[in-house]
Amino acid sequence: MARSGHAAAQEVDAPVAAGGASVGPLARPGAIGWRDQLIALLLFGLCTFAYYRAPVQQMFDWVYVTAVSHALLHEGTVELPRELLETSVWQLEEVDGRVYHWYPAAPAVLNVPIVWFYEQLGVEVYRDDGSFNFDAERHVLKGAAAVTAAAGVALLYLVARLFTTTTLALPLSLLFAFGTSLYSSVSRPYWSHAWAIVFLSLALLCLAAPTARRRWLRDAAGATALSWAFFCRPPLALSVIALTLFVYAMRRGRLKTLATVGAGWLALFVGYSLSVYEWVLPSYYGSSHTVHHRFSLWGLVGVPPEGVLGTLVSPSRGLFLYTPFLLVVLFAVAWCWRSFDHRQRWAAGVATAVIAVHWKLVASSVVWGGGASFGPRLLSDLLPWFLVLAAVSAEAVRCPPPGVRRWKWAWVAATLLLAVPSVWIHHRGAVERMTIRDWGVWNWRYPPFLFGLVWNPDDPLPGALVTWVADADRLPADGWNNEGRRWDYRLDLVEGIGYRWLAAAGGVPRGAFVFRGAGGGTTASLQELGGDPNVTQSSGTFELWFRPAVAGPPRQVLFETGGRSTGLTLFLDGGRPGVEVRDGGAATSVELVSTEAVSRGELSRLAVVLRKLDDGFELTLWINDRRVAGPLLAPGVRDWAGGNGSGLGTAANQPSLAAGEFHGEIALFRYYPTALDEQGLRHNLRADRQLRRLRGWHNPNR
Repeated sequence: MARSGHAAAQEVDAPVAAGGASVGPLARPGAIGWRDQLIALLLFGLCTFAYYRAPVQQMFDWVYVTAVSHALLHEGTVELPRELLETSVWQLEEVDGRVYHWYPAAPAVLNVPIVWFYEQLGVEVYRDDGSFNFDAERHVLKGAAAVTAAAGVALLYLVARLFTTTTLALPLSLLFAFGTSLYSSVSRPYWSHAWAIVFLSLALLCLAAPTARRRWLRDAAGATALSWAFFCRPPLALSVIALTLFVYAMRRGRLKTLATVGAGWLALFVGYSLSVYEWVLPSYYGSSHTVHHRFSLWGLVGVPPEGVLGTLVSPSRGLFLYTPFLLVVLFAVAWCWRSFDHRQRWAAGVATAVIAVHWKLVASSVVWGGGASFGPRLLSDLLPWFLVLAAVSAEAVRCPPPGVRRWKWAWVAATLLLAVPSVWIHHRGAVERMTIRDWGVWNWRYPPFLFGLVWNPDDPLPGALVTWVADADRLPADGWNNEGRRWDYRLDLVEGIGYRWLAAAGGVPRGAFVFRGAGGGTTASLQELGGDPNVTQSSGTFELWFRPAVAGPPRQVLFETGGRSTGLTLFLDGGRPGVEVRDGGAATSVELVSTEAVSRGELSRLAVVLRKLDDGFELTLWINDRRVAGPLLAPGVRDWAGGNGSGLGTAANQPSLAAGEFHGEIALFRYYPTALDEQGLRHNLRADRQLRRLRGWHNPNR
């Protein structure tokens, strides 16, 4: 009797065990139909909206990636203008006089249609004067990351459907979309993990589907997807090897198509590398990202303890702390292993092997922390494999054998219980920008996801409404983001501002932006912070870490808010800091200047305290830990800022005093809507000197 096409399809994919016995296909076909395609499309739309709306942006490694896309789109090359080297910290490299992006070019190639789309909307990567537009890049990459990560979620759902039902595949996909690094890191512009997850998921979908129809086309698509996954993320070579071995085990005849297409892509990649870098692989593939500690005993115990424990359970990067529901997945696989059929064992075995080896690769790396990012970012490439384990174990629990059945609801309850902290933690990473900061790898009292909720007593005093820190941004033309969680107070800096490391008072180096007297940064007036009474009618404290240069006019503006008639200006007068407060309504203007100049050899902390009294404001100036001027009463002053904007290092609002724009470096600006006392000022000075922020994880040479 003739067999059905479906049965024949299963037999085609059946692997051959020792002795020639068939052990069955990988998994029962999920019967992916139009309903599943519609669900995947809805997931794509939902996740695109959610990812795009989340405010956190992690613009570090992939700055200038849109410049590569632009060069490909308009010039057909990945070479970049030499002018970009002037503002790059570590993202670019020079090869034989030519400038290239140091990171893999594959994401930039894939982003070309997205850059073209934004250009049609009028978002240009370069301004009319030829300067690079960082605001446009941020806008483009925000959309690109959201769309790409959302596409990964849609593909993950279809992969899950290969192993389980829609009833389980849909909630699993949503849990992975919002309870893993997909939400907190991968979708935050911009990391190459997004495209890597898309291609790895597509490869799984093509190579794991049991249907025999157009198998050669599926294998060719799977080989292409695997190749591009590797082009985006070098560690994905492990997944390439694993899926190739899997295809070989399933049916050797399929290996021919897979190997032929893969070899073709590899040849093109090597040819590209030889033409650009004059080496078989780009320089990034031989960077410190692939330098590992020496292995011993075949790698069983050779990884460093900090990397092993840090990647799994540390409060800064621990996979099972940030995504605890994955513990349930692993326990379910071990628990159900004996009840798995041959198909499920093939899926779980391959996924477990890749996860274990990839984890060892990351844990033994000298940069296992993943730089300035949130949570276990470097392990996010494993999310498609974890989804396979989750789907296989979920299907086994859904129809459990008698020995497993009694624990079914315990598995469901544990999953739901641990899903809640997983979603909450990654939501924190997506909505609170400074969760990427470093409070210490093993600081259990202050894990990064609690930033803004728990105050670390070693940090500056809480309550600052506006805070700009160069150490947190490092890219001047990318703007200065406000850590006070008032995103409308992002500081837009003019072109030409650089970045450098300087010694600060106390001997601790810190990064600073370089102002050259050609303009600084602007934002809204502090008066627009609102309140009743308005914050500019009450006490306030300003802290500024800066170093003046020798050049420039005698009087220079450090900071101003308001306008010519009503406002406040921090300034330098021959190297001596001062403050002027003016209230046009009261026809009052008061100026207080320090009796001593600040150091030109290192960064100094200037603190200006305005204390509200019944008959006006009391002004006081501090340099580092010394009060150098005041208190001085500014009688009759009721409001120290008008409605005009604020400027840092610039006199854009034309204050009443004759002062030019600032020459020198500024490392930090902070504003409190209260008058800090001497104890508070000294506390902040000690905290700023410690400089724990992003310690050791943001080395530009990595």
